[in-house]
Amino acid sequence: MKKIIYVFLLLTFFSIVTFGDVLDELDNPSAYGISMGGALYTVFAGPQSIAYNPAGIATEGGFFFSHVEHYLGVIRNDFLAGSLNAGNFYFGSSMQTTRSVDVSDLNYSQYIFSGAIAYRMKNISIGTDMNGFFGTDVINGFSMDLGGIFQTGNYTFAAVLKNALASITWQSTPPTVENYPAEVILGVGYSSSSFDVNTFVNFTSKEFGAGVQFPLTKFFSIVGGYKGSIGAQISNALSAGLVIKNYLGFDLFVSYTFLDSANFGQLLSPFTVSMNYNFGG
Repeated sequence: MKKIIYVFLLLTFFSIVTFGDVLDELDNPSAYGISMGGALYTVFAGPQSIAYNPAGIATEGGFFFSHVEHYLGVIRNDFLAGSLNAGNFYFGSSMQTTRSVDVSDLNYSQYIFSGAIAYRMKNISIGTDMNGFFGTDVINGFSMDLGGIFQTGNYTFAAVLKNALASITWQSTPPTVENYPAEVILGVGYSSSSFDVNTFVNFTSKEFGAGVQFPLTKFFSIVGGYKGSIGAQISNALSAGLVIKNYLGFDLFVSYTFLDSANFGQLLSPFTVSMNYNFGG
């Protein structure tokens, strides 16, 4: 019970501090997820899984924080999440925000709050989350996601239904209600002592991604990923990152993304830093 109170009081505190921030990175807000090409749907990644597959929170509880720099620091994204377990059940909550920095003509704000629950029995986990949207151009909005993860041997399979229910009421005269289609996402992962590979395909948006992680030591790994699309006007992205396990008690993730594979190193590419703390050590 103390852990539950601690998690939600901390999230509430950060919600107050960053109330004026705005959300921009709903689907891929963590440095680890970005460096893996967005392919975290098959991973039991703890609190950060709320943004990918709610079934992935079914591991030891902890805290997660991520910060993203966009557009030479003009836009900044933050993602804070916490999770804990009670037997076979796992609970999580998160907040995602973005803010414009020192730019008078970017007076825009949005934010999102999420709550998730998952149930895990040995090698199978199922989960769901509910998300609430608010902002300067959003009167209100909500969405619900469903997800599952199945492990067998070295392989992991995932299925996610994003926006199983989703609607946003936009600020306008009169207000405009927009309903969003459900997105079907499937993922496959493979893990060995030498490397981990994870992939996903979004059959609705035509996006796909793949990432690979190479552990160099017990505490240090390098990560690379690619995210693209088939027949859709979405920029391709090539990412690289580092994972440092147990850095002063935390797991540290760092990534840099080349937003367009034809212009590697462009100045508009986002730089991301994330930190994760597990209750289990």
